[in-house]
Amino acid sequence: MAMGLSRSGVESAVGKDLERSMRSHPKVSVLLTCWNREDTIQEALKSVVSQDFADREILLVDDGSTDRSISLAEGFPEVKILRNEENRGVVFTRQRALEESLGEYLLYVDSDNRLKPGAISNLVAELEKHSPEVAFVYGQREYFGGRGGLSDFPDFDRDFLKLRNYVDMTSLFRRKPVAEVGFDERFPGLEDYDLVLSLVGGGYSGVLLDKPILEYRVHGASLTGGFNWKRRIDMLGRLARKHRPFFSEDEVKTLIDYNRAKVVNSLRRRRCFRGPLSERWADWCETLRFAGVSRQALAATLYLLLPGWTQKPPRI
Repeated sequence: MAMGLSRSGVESAVGKDLERSMRSHPKVSVLLTCWNREDTIQEALKSVVSQDFADREILLVDDGSTDRSISLAEGFPEVKILRNEENRGVVFTRQRALEESLGEYLLYVDSDNRLKPGAISNLVAELEKHSPEVAFVYGQREYFGGRGGLSDFPDFDRDFLKLRNYVDMTSLFRRKPVAEVGFDERFPGLEDYDLVLSLVGGGYSGVLLDKPILEYRVHGASLTGGFNWKRRIDMLGRLARKHRPFFSEDEVKTLIDYNRAKVVNSLRRRRCFRGPLSERWADWCETLRFAGVSRQALAATLYLLLPGWTQKPPRI
């Protein structure tokens, strides 16, 4: 019996396995996760149900949405809908989708993105060219929304994974290796990187399908968008140390320095000068903070520049 798993938990797991064995096994499980996406969920589902690959199941796991996401998704009869009783986060929801699905291959699609026509057929054809040691096939992104353009993800390279993750979560994965490692809730927002590192650390590899398979939505004019970049960089360090000896301690430091510089350059070069003043100010502050300027120094500078604020320096 697995440590920490009660008898009722074992019986539940066995029951799920029995139920799964009695159901038909499609070639591909398309797994969507959703939380309050009433504005985009129909676009995402239309892009999935219109795919020309027929041997599939489509599973949507809703993470406690409070808007119309579920009622809109119910307009797609092919889609099996499951609901978390409360908001548990994307990592838990991805894991639940994995456990509830049946397919030999897994394709995760976020509910604000769209699959390109023929994406599933192209990914399956590519993965089936390779031995089981190739655990996934990833493609390129086509950006839309806040900005356009195409990604330029490189061919699979273990060493380059020590600098950044270039494998999109919307890749086609073999079920068996993914089920072996699962998703780690300690790394929300980096669960895709953690998954890929776990697979590579277990002796698997991937392959690039060098064409756009996903339309990736870029939200908002501001690059910062209130995101805590410092927390993300700190989490990257913890993630790399989890995957030692794949990372040496020097390589952990290189990963952190590389991604810190990448954030600064992104904020400096690509912030939206035509966005609202508050967003441009947030981008500028975030850039300076990552360049080493403290919150206190930024607040004091603003206080001097805007003497009309006489009570105390504004919070940043």
